[in-house]
Amino acid sequence: MAAAACAGRGTDADDEPLARSDADGGDGSRTPPPDGADGSFDDGGVPVDAEADGADGRVPCSADGWCITPLPSSTTPTSLRSVWADDTGVAWAVSDEGNVFRWDGQSWTLARAGNDALYAIWGSGPTDLWITSATGILHGTGPSSSSLTWTLIPLSELPGDVDTVLEAVGGTSANDVWFAGSRQIASGSARYGVARVVRHRGLGGGGAPSFELESDLSTAELPPVGPNSFKWDKVLGTPTGELVIAGAEARSSGPYAQSVLRRVVEPSGETTWVEMFASFGASASCADYVVTTKRGVTLGMARANRVWLMSNFNGRSTGLAVGTFDSDSRATTWECSRMGTDQYLERSGLFATSATELWSVAAWGRINHYDGTNWRVSAVTATNLPITSDLYAISGAAGTIWAVGRDIALRNVRPL
Repeated sequence: MAAAACAGRGTDADDEPLARSDADGGDGSRTPPPDGADGSFDDGGVPVDAEADGADGRVPCSADGWCITPLPSSTTPTSLRSVWADDTGVAWAVSDEGNVFRWDGQSWTLARAGNDALYAIWGSGPTDLWITSATGILHGTGPSSSSLTWTLIPLSELPGDVDTVLEAVGGTSANDVWFAGSRQIASGSARYGVARVVRHRGLGGGGAPSFELESDLSTAELPPVGPNSFKWDKVLGTPTGELVIAGAEARSSGPYAQSVLRRVVEPSGETTWVEMFASFGASASCADYVVTTKRGVTLGMARANRVWLMSNFNGRSTGLAVGTFDSDSRATTWECSRMGTDQYLERSGLFATSATELWSVAAWGRINHYDGTNWRVSAVTATNLPITSDLYAISGAAGTIWAVGRDIALRNVRPL
């Protein structure tokens, strides 16, 4: 492997995961309607049919097309932490409580029950799913999406520091899946970060999945050479082969620094990690717009050569940065803006549906839509009663967007 920019960094300042955050905001140029209003704006191309049936044929949808899809009944809360959808209309969601849920186009069912916290889900296709968990990696395979077999690969059987949990997952194909995580250790008065990035490159001997450590982005030895605090928080890939990894690095004072690296495959086949963004480096044209504290790492959503970054600072979203990567010059051009609408909310999920359209989710059932120029609040309820469930993640495929959170899964059918 070629040497990576920002290689060998560690984690955050405590052992628990950082808050999963992306962001949303607005320029304040439009006063959005309250949830349940007619929402008939002409600037976002958002559906305005308030009479639409819900995803289950019974629950009405909001003016902006958001439909509540009932989850399987449970005596305990269900905190859906991540959602992924394939191109056939099937969706999957994973929970803090350790359960895997499947949407078959009509309803949600419990696909796998568990006890260990699940963090993120990604798939290369309907029958090849990967889930990060507190104890390892879950791999779901089978003859059809409705009959997957789940195999746990324990942390101890994966390369790298066995005590570092892998939380993020993303990839470009069945033979190019990436997992990332970090932890923090103490030695006397010093605190050290341990980073772990693992790649799946297909099946090895005996047909079992094979994994290798990405040494350029992982901590090489324990204890680390020097005190640091770095967390790789997000892995983003596209079907056309683009891959980025994002995280935040603590500094001796002030906010945490962001770093976004893009994978470049050299003609020799070796991998180079090119720095797209460093909020305290030479590329920090958006440094004043994208900064974060320890508990609010910035995440992005990659679509081909574009990356979206949003900040969470002191519990609120303050800035948006859009980066366009030039593969010839290996340089990234950034456009930056301040948030206005709802900047007091810390965003937890981000999803780009085109080069100019973006959605974000946050606490209290808040969904915001960006049309390339303006932000506005999206109506999420079909009644006069607000949705107060916190939303944690947003994703989509095949003309459907999903937003999930605490005891809630919202579905929006629209062109992607």
